[in-house]
Amino acid sequence: MIWRVRLGHNGPMLKFLCCASLNFFLATWTFGQTPGACRDQKVTYGSAPAFIQKRISLTRLDASAKVATSGNRVFSPEGNRWFISVSPDYSKSGPRTTTLYIGNRAGGAAALQARFTDDDKDFAANWINDKLLFIQVWWGRITSSDLILDVDKGTFLYDEFANYGELVEPCH
Repeated sequence: MIWRVRLGHNGPMLKFLCCASLNFFLATWTFGQTPGACRDQKVTYGSAPAFIQKRISLTRLDASAKVATSGNRVFSPEGNRWFISVSPDYSKSGPRTTTLYIGNRAGGAAALQARFTDDDKDFAANWINDKLLFIQVWWGRITSSDLILDVDKGTFLYDEFANYGELVEPCH
């Protein structure tokens, strides 16, 4: 009896706080599994499998070749070079190809054409400087090719196959 009198009008609030604290403790203790810090999960890089390497082609076009002129030209930081990305026609079946045209503002040297067959719609290209172009092509949900193209030489300086598979798995 004395207990109830001392609680007075704070009794319902105290009961609520006790019940809420108990429910929170039971829920986190019973159902809450705290995952590890995921320190060991990482993106793994290596050379691309042969079937992926066959999907990437790089060609220096001669002056008579048709180069896409429609589309959004993305200029290099100094404005001397540009690229246009041409997405595949998704209304057609069969192998789809994303094509990247790289050219000079002043014309002159022949343009480059990079083709990526059967990519997964996620394609990005960004200028690093006036000479180098970073390209990332996704082949599915967890794999991509990361490429650095030397526009002057017409070769890939960096060509790595990235696998993000460990990042989508639960922590170990």
